[in-house]
Amino acid sequence: MTYLTRTILLAVCLTVLLMMISVVTSYGQTSKENNDSPCRNNSNSTAKSRRKSSKAVEKIDEYLDGRFMEWKRDKPFLFSTSKYDRKGRLVESNNYRSDGVPMAISLSVYDGNDRLIRSNILSAVNQKPYLETRYLYNEDGTLKERTGVSLDDNTILSKTVYKYDSQKNYLETIESKWYTNALYRYGHTMKPDKCGNSEAFYYDREGKMASRDVYSDDDQGNMVFLVRYTAEGKLLGKFKYEYEFDNQGRWTKKSDFEWKEENGKPQWKLIDVKYHKIKYFDTK
Repeated sequence: MTYLTRTILLAVCLTVLLMMISVVTSYGQTSKENNDSPCRNNSNSTAKSRRKSSKAVEKIDEYLDGRFMEWKRDKPFLFSTSKYDRKGRLVESNNYRSDGVPMAISLSVYDGNDRLIRSNILSAVNQKPYLETRYLYNEDGTLKERTGVSLDDNTILSKTVYKYDSQKNYLETIESKWYTNALYRYGHTMKPDKCGNSEAFYYDREGKMASRDVYSDDDQGNMVFLVRYTAEGKLLGKFKYEYEFDNQGRWTKKSDFEWKEENGKPQWKLIDVKYHKIKYFDTK
C-alpha cells in the first residue's frame, strides 16, 4: 500500500512538474527545408491566443489526452478535470485511468497572497488526504522549495529546490526522490531574447549538461516551437505546437508536430492531439 501511494504521488508530482516546465520550456533553430526562423515564428505565433480572457468566473477544465492516436484508440479519453476559481487559481484536480475509473483527487490551498502553499491527494475510497505537496517561498515571493510527503508516516518522498540568479533571469531546480540517491538538475532562462526565445538545460548525474532546449511561447504562455540539442550542439529533435481557442482565448485543442524524414522527404508529422473541454459557470 505504501509503495502504491508513493507511486501515485510521484505520478501526480510528475504531472505538476511537466505543467510547470511547459510554461518555461520549448523552442529554437530550424532547418533550411522548413525555412522557419525563431523571430519569424514567434512574431506569427497564433494570433487568436492574444484575445485575453475577460470572463472572471469559475471554470472546469477537462483535459482529454490525445495518446489515443499512439495507442490506436478510436477517440481520446478523459485524463483529468481541473476546477479553477474566479482568481484563476487551481482549486481541485481529478485524475482518471484510461478506462474512465476515477483515481486521486487533489485539493489546493493558498495563502493570503494567492500563493499555493499546499496540495493534498485524497483517497478515492474514504476521501481522506494521504499525500501532500508543500510549497515554501522566498521573501521576494519566488518559489523556494516543493516537498512531497506521505502523511501515513510523514516520509519525504521528493524535494525540489529552486535557485535564481541575482537578476531573476535564470532559474535552476534540483530534484531528489525517495527511491534513488540521484539528483535531477534542470535550468532555464526566465526572460526571452529579442526573438522571443528562451533556453532550458538538462544535466546528468555528474552535473554535466546532457541536453539543451531552445523554445518560444505565444503571448499567453503556450508553447509554440521547440528544438532540442545535445550538449555538443547536435540536433535531437524539432517540434511545433498548434492551437485552437475558445472565445475567451483559452485553448481547446493542441496539435503536436515533429519534424521527421519519411521516404526521403522531411515534413511535419502529427504525433499527438490534446483537448480541453472548458465549462464556464458563475456561482452566487
